Amino acid sequence: DSIVELNSSMSLIGNFEPESWLFDSNHDGDLSSSGPELLPGGLMFQAGKNEMGYLIDEATMGTGAPAVFSEKVCKGKVEGKGEGSFGGDAYSAGTIYVPCEDGIRALTYNQAARTFSPLWHGPAEATGPPIVSGGLVWVLSGKFLEGKGTKLYGLDPSTGVPRFTETLPSPVVDHFGSPSAAGGRVFVATGSSVTAYQIADLATPTNPPTVVSEQPSLAPVTTLVPSTLVPNTPSGQVLGSREQK
Repeated sequence: DSIVELNSSMSLIGNFEPESWLFDSNHDGDLSSSGPELLPGGLMFQAGKNEMGYLIDEATMGTGAPAVFSEKVCKGKVEGKGEGSFGGDAYSAGTIYVPCEDGIRALTYNQAARTFSPLWHGPAEATGPPIVSGGLVWVLSGKFLEGKGTKLYGLDPSTGVPRFTETLPSPVVDHFGSPSAAGGRVFVATGSSVTAYQIADLATPTNPPTVVSEQPSLAPVTTLVPSTLVPNTPSGQVLGSREQK
């Protein structure tokens, strides 16, 4: 029930543990369910199963100093039963996006005051680790300790209101499932497929980069599964899916 700081030789040089670490550890309320999020100003944010959020000064971890700020962030369906935050957080433009088992939450980060405060609470079933891409917060639905999410949400970063809701081709396997994004697309792995959704139109560069050398291509590990293209729909454009061999 702690965060540890290691140097390049993998030697321990610092740590953080909440004051309630012994109780949390004995009651399955530890921090190990979520990773730390690095923030501007030399702080990091950490949430975990105990429903709390902590701001930790990286410079004082060598002394085992307490958090500079802490506050309850998540609310489990059964409070105090380890149903807090699972997976990774996201940070963008002064806002921390935290996956909670009662629905994603957004926190306003005050770097000067070294505090955070609630901004909004998203859909209750949007519990997966979020990412920020194309001006929206993308998160998968899910069930506590089960996964089985069937929806992809694109939330307004200022209000948490869903701007896009897409039904997935098959349920998400794990409750830690998270989308990824690149090249104006969001990618989601569900069951035996990976589906790409177009979320932005990217302009063609006027001067394409010059290829200096090419590496030998790797053998393909996936097979393209045909899917219907649905352009200009409110829920985005499905580009296709790939099924694992």
